[in-house]
Amino acid sequence: MKMNKKFLKISSAILILAIIAMIMPFQETQAAALLNMSDTMSRLKAVTASSHTIKFTTPTGAGDSTDTIIVTFPDTGTTPFDFTGKAIGTVTFTHGASTGEESEETLAAVPSETDWGAVFSGTKDNILTLTAPTDGEGTAAVAASDKIILTYDSTDSTNPSADASPYAIAISGTFGDSGSITVDIIADDQVAVTATVNPTMSFAISSNTCALGTLTTSTVEDCQYTLAVGTNAVNGAVITIQGITDGTNANLNKDGTPASFINDIANDGTVTAGTEGYGVTLVGGAGWTEAGDFVDDATPIPSAVTDILTIATPIASSVTSTVTHQAAIGDITEAGTYSQTVQYIATGTF
Repeated sequence: MKMNKKFLKISSAILILAIIAMIMPFQETQAAALLNMSDTMSRLKAVTASSHTIKFTTPTGAGDSTDTIIVTFPDTGTTPFDFTGKAIGTVTFTHGASTGEESEETLAAVPSETDWGAVFSGTKDNILTLTAPTDGEGTAAVAASDKIILTYDSTDSTNPSADASPYAIAISGTFGDSGSITVDIIADDQVAVTATVNPTMSFAISSNTCALGTLTTSTVEDCQYTLAVGTNAVNGAVITIQGITDGTNANLNKDGTPASFINDIANDGTVTAGTEGYGVTLVGGAGWTEAGDFVDDATPIPSAVTDILTIATPIASSVTSTVTHQAAIGDITEAGTYSQTVQYIATGTF
């Protein structure tokens, strides 16, 4: 009786050890779950070209010549993922312990001692099968815990329709690890942002009077004021001048009589004491161009509307020009009160 009990105990122990021995190899060959999986796409819009940057960490590694890594994009939906005709040259495969970019493998149609085999198959080439080099290494062996990065550029790489989204991208193969990545394809992945900038235009004359004072034969009298323009017009602005003393001429007239006036100076002339003459000079601000004869020297003020200053770009409000009126008289210049009205127009070119 004691021997039977002892036999039973020994038999039970042997049975337990046998079961453990059977389970342990089975556990070692189970596929491990891939870690840190992601697919960063350049576009999520349906039926639109997009690149893919697929990343994952392999607990097991892929260092045997028989190892394969298979990426399978689903072929569901009205329009599935489409990689039809995609060239292997548009795919890259890197891996490494730290960033996943340490070693780049060469991909070829058939694996060799140095190259990983890479073949597209399935509906619309939605399956990519990578086969390890014949030496199991290639550039460097894919070690356990390596980070792997597979990139597809956007060439011959079109997103599916959104009707079956989200989509699961499967990673599998004989290397022993597996997992899936989910991406969500949407009708439109972009937001149109709009804004309006209202047109602006400002014009200021620093003074609406310009007193030359009492004219004598011994001096040249002058008076000044400034013009200031600011505008966001894309083509800048133009300023015009016009003498409108009366309906006949634009001179510095005596007592409002068109027939009596101080003679205009010749274009680009100089007003000289003792010689009758009248005109204006312009000194343009930064960026402005004086038009025609209105540059530095005295110039008559025309009776017709005439461009005097231009700028071809937007400009912040600033002093555009300094205008100087100059007058001199001779011995026989008639006594009296002389006046003139000058009108400026500033126009933005939007």
